Amino acid sequence: MVVDLFEKRGQTMSQQHKNIILDIFRLLSAQIHNDKPIVIPAVPGLGKTTLIIIAIVFNLKYKLNFGAVLVVERQETIQEITDTINSYFDENKAYPMMGYEAGYCKEGYTKYRPSQCRTCTVKVADCRVKYNYQLQKQFPVVVISHKRLFDMSEKQDLLEALRYWESIPSAGTGKIDFNSAHQRPLLLIDERPTLVENVPTTTQTLTTLLADVQKYTPKFYPEVLSGVNLIRDRYSSPDDYQHIDSTSEGFYWTSDFTFTWMADYLGDFPEYPELVAKIIREGGLYHGTDHSITTTHYSNTYWQDFSTFIYDGTADLDPEYRDDSFYFADIPHLRPYENLTINVCMDQNLSKTYYQEHTGFVRDFCEDIKEIAVTENTYVVAYKDYETEYEQHLKNVQNISIEHYGATKGANHLMENVNIVCTGILNKGEPYYLSKTIAITGDVDSFQSDTSDRVRRFSDVSAESIKIFDMVTDLVQEIFRTHLRDHSSDVNVNVYLCTRDANIVHNLKETFKGCTISREWMPTALLGSRELFSKFVTEHGSEYKTKTKLVRTFLEQGHDLTADDLVDVLDIDQHNAARYLGS
Repeated sequence: MVVDLFEKRGQTMSQQHKNIILDIFRLLSAQIHNDKPIVIPAVPGLGKTTLIIIAIVFNLKYKLNFGAVLVVERQETIQEITDTINSYFDENKAYPMMGYEAGYCKEGYTKYRPSQCRTCTVKVADCRVKYNYQLQKQFPVVVISHKRLFDMSEKQDLLEALRYWESIPSAGTGKIDFNSAHQRPLLLIDERPTLVENVPTTTQTLTTLLADVQKYTPKFYPEVLSGVNLIRDRYSSPDDYQHIDSTSEGFYWTSDFTFTWMADYLGDFPEYPELVAKIIREGGLYHGTDHSITTTHYSNTYWQDFSTFIYDGTADLDPEYRDDSFYFADIPHLRPYENLTINVCMDQNLSKTYYQEHTGFVRDFCEDIKEIAVTENTYVVAYKDYETEYEQHLKNVQNISIEHYGATKGANHLMENVNIVCTGILNKGEPYYLSKTIAITGDVDSFQSDTSDRVRRFSDVSAESIKIFDMVTDLVQEIFRTHLRDHSSDVNVNVYLCTRDANIVHNLKETFKGCTISREWMPTALLGSRELFSKFVTEHGSEYKTKTKLVRTFLEQGHDLTADDLVDVLDIDQHNAARYLGS
């Protein structure tokens, strides 16, 4: 069934590809009661989402009372995947448990707020947001988002509402079915779920929480004030970074407060009690610049009684998968990447700071991108803050697709691109990597960062390693959005990347075994006036009868030149250089 679907897309499977698919099916069918989730690092393009869908369809057809929870990355694919599963049956077997969307709100609200739903007069039966939980019980398979999985995986919940589905007795039997509840034993997670939670809190978080408790649940104010006082003084240290230890291990709000808050709260920050509780019981990372404490919460995986499988194409690289929390399946890459060339310019990091300091860079860099895209489809991945600017400069250019980092996870619509230009590398900031290190390893030896060979690195080896692999994971996800995703094709794919960090380049080479690393690429946008003028003279010097016209034409294109530039490039003296510039 998987092979047939691949062939419909115009792709063929090698025998190795088929064998890997069979191995994954065998593992899924072994009915292992895994005390830890099993991670299947199925390389992007292998067909893991297709495989999951077919596995569910197969089990629904041949296993009595089968049930499963399927978790997908993107909200917009929930309905699509549900429709695909249901298309194999005469009656619907899967239910899409959508999140809050304007289209489902009878009042037309575009974003969820507790006050809207709690005070809404629309009947439960008429509102999908309200009847989601009741309706999903009628289907063997429920499809949910990663966010819903995270929200429902706390110790107090344990996915309780999703553990069972209820079959409806046949009206023709005339019998009452006392065994209508059936387990959903499988938890299938497409892409990595949230494992490390990095959320900054400040004294304003505490102030807002206390004010809202006083307003909505006033009888619990003494309890919350007592909890807040356990950490209030932790937000005023003069230190730049500091690991805050737990002030009360095992701290939880009383169930009376939790249930009352859920029932009565109408404000904009329903998550604040739990955020504060996590800081109290687990500590966090203090950042002195903004007097914040970031949670260092390693996400619970309280999925007991489920047989849990996580399908993640870059799991081999991702440091969030702690060895003590997961089992790993041994899934090889399908072939060496001999058709991949990674073109690296190691003269400059294209950080957001560089963009801020060079306001014309996007305009100039787009000229380089246009040259790359002249003959082949090209994918441009940008920082979200600069995506619109790239779109403006490239809007009339064919062969170009533009997205921002993280927007295309799990998507296939970019497969026709054989070039990818990474217009930067996603750096999530020192607090993010340090708090993530604490969550994964338990602590950091040093919060120091130093610059060496024009690259800023953490002194703590674990923090630096986690940062590098986090960046490489993001890059690999984007590179696999291209035609490289088609493992049956030998078409050449080119990556264009600017980084001074040799560790990033090395790990890309190790990930894409057999690829070529080329360091010859130099974007014109990164050249200084002297280099640009030298390039201009080489390419166009013969078109001008005099050096005066040559220099004037270059300046008229909006470039700057100094007398020293002319001395170096044209091999003339200072007097003549000044004369050419003056004329």
